[in-house]
Amino acid sequence: CRHVLSVENPGRKRSLHQRIARALARRGQLTASWRHAGAADDSRLVGDLIEHCGGCRLWLREGVTRLISAGRFLTPEITARYPRLDLLSCLILCLSSRRQEAAARFEAIARRTDGFARDRDGGDVDALAVDRVFTQVALVGGADHLLPADLDSGLPAGSLGDERGRTLACARHTLLCVACYERASFEESRRHGLQAQACATEDTRFGEVFVDACLGMAAMAQGRVEEAGRRYRRARRGVRKFFSADPCLAVSTDVLLIELDLERNRERAIQPRTLKNLTELRGIWVDVYSTAVAVSAELMLGQYDSSAVIKLLSKAADEARATGIESLSKHIPALLAYYLVEVGRPDEAGQVWRGYGLPCGESELLDLESRSWRTMEALACARVRLLAEQGECGAAEALASALCSVAAEHGLTRTLLRGMALSMDVAHRAGQPDRALERLVDFLRAVRGTGYSRPLVRHRSVSRIVLRRLLATDLDEDLRAMAESMRATVGGSATGGGQLFSSRELDVLSEAARGLRGREIGGRLGISYEGVRYHLKNIYRKAGVSKRADAIEYAQSLGILT
Repeated sequence: CRHVLSVENPGRKRSLHQRIARALARRGQLTASWRHAGAADDSRLVGDLIEHCGGCRLWLREGVTRLISAGRFLTPEITARYPRLDLLSCLILCLSSRRQEAAARFEAIARRTDGFARDRDGGDVDALAVDRVFTQVALVGGADHLLPADLDSGLPAGSLGDERGRTLACARHTLLCVACYERASFEESRRHGLQAQACATEDTRFGEVFVDACLGMAAMAQGRVEEAGRRYRRARRGVRKFFSADPCLAVSTDVLLIELDLERNRERAIQPRTLKNLTELRGIWVDVYSTAVAVSAELMLGQYDSSAVIKLLSKAADEARATGIESLSKHIPALLAYYLVEVGRPDEAGQVWRGYGLPCGESELLDLESRSWRTMEALACARVRLLAEQGECGAAEALASALCSVAAEHGLTRTLLRGMALSMDVAHRAGQPDRALERLVDFLRAVRGTGYSRPLVRHRSVSRIVLRRLLATDLDEDLRAMAESMRATVGGSATGGGQLFSSRELDVLSEAARGLRGREIGGRLGISYEGVRYHLKNIYRKAGVSKRADAIEYAQSLGILT
């Protein structure tokens, strides 16, 4: 029929395509609608149909996948006529990691619209303002570089009396929800998130999922575990129901649930292929991507080997620098430095710190005005570990204490617990047992109700020793119960040491405690040098340490060695 019409009545064929395009658009079948408009060779109709959604509205409704799909229909003729669609092309360039091109185009659009104050004839200036802010967020990789006040002044409030107004209001509150979350203004974030969901329509389904994820992360940061889990599961149900074809979105919700489990030390066995999927996650919101990298590194260190972790993070750090996104180019290298210290390579960690130009001063490290709370946390924790390993325990303790103060001020329970665990570790290294006990008691009181035991597990070699000392003191009943529970969690029960290590591993440990080297141990026990290394590797893995001295100290804390 199309062939016959092409020959006998091309005008009729064009008219049919146009009618089909409009009908499909009304039914919400957007890509098919744009395809028929293109088949009608009607660039104005293509532009009208896509512009009706616009960048932000299309994202709120369909997610990233549909944004990219729309880009296939945007010709230079269309983007020249429709400023909002030119902004949409900026978004697509961002998603393709072509941010310099996107920034140049954004500036050109600003000039042709008098600073986004003028849309095309018959256009929608309010919708242009929303798309402008949304594109700015994408250009910088998140809302952490845009102050909530700046966002608020640049966004129209929107009237709730019609669908357009509800969509604009939903877009405004969604962006403000994210901006406030990034800066740990959680109550404001929650207020805007609930308002965004109150304005929600069928055209803002993706926005609802996004807000649930954002509010879930805020709850996780504050230690409200049940609410975080509930929000994450609701977001995942929304993804499965409405966006099952978007694998990136499905992985995002999985990452957040895995992170919540990890904080409570519920570590999942995970395959290398799954880890690869997590770290290949891409999207507009880099906060989730950096979370995926952090989760992958922690799981990989526990289940594989240290070289794999450093390889993963080195690649991610180079890619982060290439994106030009400020938050990523600080966050991922900080993770790399942290794990280099963790696996006993502090000199390389120092080189990473200098090479990537990471901040050193306390005010820069703890700045929540210019970066998200997650990036602030990653930088501060990595810096404390590096300073302690370099023997600067005074500076490390001062920074850890300052981190705890900032975290307490902003209700960042997770960050507070990490800071307290670091402070305990530094005090132990510095030979300040009373200070270490004090920080452990602070931790046990703050962790109540959250189950966030992971910070002590990360420092298990020290945690076991300090917990044993604490339990030898006079404690009230509640605190003793908490300490006993935590000791069981980090694997420090007094009766478990003999079962933890094999008899041969205990022999190797005993000889190592006498100061013998690997070949000397092998000669005394009648095993090869490689055999000694094999047993030591197993000992380190079971004790959760990376050094011989730490393994010996751990065994002594359990009463295995004297």
